[in-house]
Amino acid sequence: MAQVTDRGLTFREAMDGKAKGDLPPLSLFDRARVNRWWSRDIPSFFGGFPADWLPVDQSVAPQAVAAEAD
Repeated sequence: MAQVTDRGLTFREAMDGKAKGDLPPLSLFDRARVNRWWSRDIPSFFGGFPADWLPVDQSVAPQAVAAEAD
């Protein structure tokens, strides 16, 4: 993760091989590791928490959230 943040990249940019500043893009293997971590490990980690512990998606209309609670 430090290689991504040290470059000032988002995880998506790191996976896509982007570069900023004087640092080169991540290697092919590091990009694959970031992809695995972001696509598999992070969702798995947060999947272990009860849904009511996580923030509500603000893009969903409040009425839809209330309807789901019923």
